[in-house]
Amino acid sequence: MERYTKPVINWPLELTDGDCGYRVPRGAADKADERVITYAWILDRALFGEVYWGLLPEYFMSMPQGSGVLIGTLISSKAVSPNLVKPVAHLE
Repeated sequence: MERYTKPVINWPLELTDGDCGYRVPRGAADKADERVITYAWILDRALFGEVYWGLLPEYFMSMPQGSGVLIGTLISSKAVSPNLVKPVAHLE
Protein backbone atom coordinates (compact mmCIF):
# COMPACT_ATOMS: atom_id res chain seq x y z
CA MET A 1 0.00 0.00 0.00
CA GLU A 2 3.02 2.27 0.24
CA ARG A 3 2.63 3.33 -3.40
CA TYR A 4 -0.56 5.22 -2.48
CA THR A 5 1.05 7.35 0.22
CA LYS A 6 3.00 10.57 -0.22
CA PRO A 7 4.46 12.84 2.46
CA VAL A 8 2.48 16.05 2.98
CA ILE A 9 4.72 19.11 3.05
CA ASN A 10 2.12 21.86 3.61
CA TRP A 11 -0.84 20.56 5.59
CA PRO A 12 -4.21 22.11 4.72
CA LEU A 13 -6.61 23.33 7.39
CA GLU A 14 -8.63 20.50 8.85
CA LEU A 15 -12.36 20.80 8.27
CA THR A 16 -14.89 19.84 10.90
CA ASP A 17 -18.66 19.40 10.64
CA GLY A 18 -20.30 22.67 9.61
CA ASP A 19 -17.15 24.26 8.12
CA CYS A 20 -17.25 25.69 4.61
CA GLY A 21 -15.78 22.95 2.42
CA TYR A 22 -15.60 24.76 -0.90
CA ARG A 23 -16.46 27.95 -2.73
CA VAL A 24 -17.37 28.14 -6.39
CA PRO A 25 -18.34 31.04 -8.68
CA ARG A 26 -21.94 32.26 -8.62
CA GLY A 27 -24.11 30.32 -11.04
CA ALA A 28 -21.78 27.32 -11.15
CA ALA A 29 -24.40 25.03 -9.57
CA ASP A 30 -26.98 26.13 -12.14
CA LYS A 31 -24.60 25.10 -14.93
CA ALA A 32 -23.81 21.70 -13.32
CA ASP A 33 -20.17 22.80 -13.06
CA GLU A 34 -17.89 19.79 -12.57
CA ARG A 35 -16.37 21.35 -9.44
CA VAL A 36 -19.76 21.65 -7.73
CA ILE A 37 -20.63 18.03 -8.45
CA THR A 38 -17.18 16.81 -7.36
CA TYR A 39 -17.10 18.81 -4.12
CA ALA A 40 -20.66 17.83 -3.20
CA TRP A 41 -19.71 14.17 -3.66
CA ILE A 42 -16.46 14.49 -1.68
CA LEU A 43 -18.16 16.30 1.20
CA ASP A 44 -20.77 13.54 1.56
CA ARG A 45 -18.47 11.51 3.80
CA ALA A 46 -20.49 8.30 3.70
CA LEU A 47 -20.78 8.33 -0.10
CA PHE A 48 -17.10 9.21 -0.54
CA GLY A 49 -16.12 6.38 1.81
CA GLU A 50 -18.19 3.87 -0.16
CA VAL A 51 -16.56 4.90 -3.45
CA TYR A 52 -13.07 5.04 -1.93
CA TRP A 53 -13.55 1.56 -0.48
CA GLY A 54 -14.78 0.35 -3.89
CA LEU A 55 -11.71 1.71 -5.69
CA LEU A 56 -9.03 0.68 -3.17
CA PRO A 57 -10.58 -1.76 -0.69
CA GLU A 58 -7.30 -3.15 0.72
CA TYR A 59 -5.89 0.32 1.35
CA PHE A 60 -9.17 1.66 2.73
CA MET A 61 -9.45 -1.21 5.21
CA SER A 62 -5.81 -0.77 6.32
CA MET A 63 -6.20 2.93 7.19
CA PRO A 64 -6.18 3.66 10.92
CA GLN A 65 -9.29 5.00 12.66
CA GLY A 66 -9.54 8.78 12.28
CA SER A 67 -7.21 8.95 9.27
CA GLY A 68 -8.15 10.98 6.23
CA VAL A 69 -7.56 11.67 2.59
CA LEU A 70 -6.09 14.76 0.95
CA ILE A 71 -7.78 15.41 -2.39
CA GLY A 72 -6.64 17.76 -5.13
CA THR A 73 -9.23 18.81 -7.70
CA LEU A 74 -7.16 21.02 -9.97
CA ILE A 75 -7.33 18.79 -13.06
CA SER A 76 -10.55 18.77 -15.04
CA SER A 77 -11.96 15.50 -16.31
CA LYS A 78 -11.53 16.75 -19.90
CA ALA A 79 -7.76 16.91 -19.34
CA VAL A 80 -7.76 13.20 -18.44
CA SER A 81 -10.46 12.04 -20.85
CA PRO A 82 -10.97 14.43 -23.81
CA ASN A 83 -14.05 12.55 -25.07
CA LEU A 84 -15.87 12.76 -21.75
CA VAL A 85 -19.50 13.81 -21.89
CA LYS A 86 -20.56 16.04 -18.99
CA PRO A 87 -23.10 14.25 -16.80
CA VAL A 88 -26.40 15.84 -15.90
CA ALA A 89 -26.51 16.81 -12.22
CA HIS A 90 -29.51 16.58 -9.98
CA LEU A 91 -28.58 18.83 -7.06
CA GLU A 92 -30.96 19.17 -4.14
